[in-house]
Amino acid sequence: MNKYIRSKFICGIETFNKGKFLEAHEIFEDIWLSIRDKTRDFYQGLVHISVASYHLNEKNNLTGAMLQFRKAKLKLEKYLNKKYENLPEVDIESLIKKLNNLTTEKNVNKRKFHLQLNLKKVT
Repeated sequence: MNKYIRSKFICGIETFNKGKFLEAHEIFEDIWLSIRDKTRDFYQGLVHISVASYHLNEKNNLTGAMLQFRKAKLKLEKYLNKKYENLPEVDIESLIKKLNNLTTEKNVNKRKFHLQLNLKKVT
């Protein structure tokens, strides 16, 4: 991943984690549209998560949010237990577990839900 994409990616993570889901969607979508390698679907998964979080937290649209979270899960699952040279250090396994819990939780619309995107600690 080049420095420009990495800086946009970090900005997208920070923006998402501040609850600015629509802005994060735009950032991740810009990355997704510019990527042409095997990591492209990873970024599309982040676009889906951002849209889902917007639907859930800003529009109170549970149906739309669940649809987008499920799409994100399908995109991200292909990156489990695989190494891709240009894939950012996101904890995909933990993220998919959160998505699984979220898409099966019955009372998620009773409260605001803010999924955090976390980077793996590089040692």
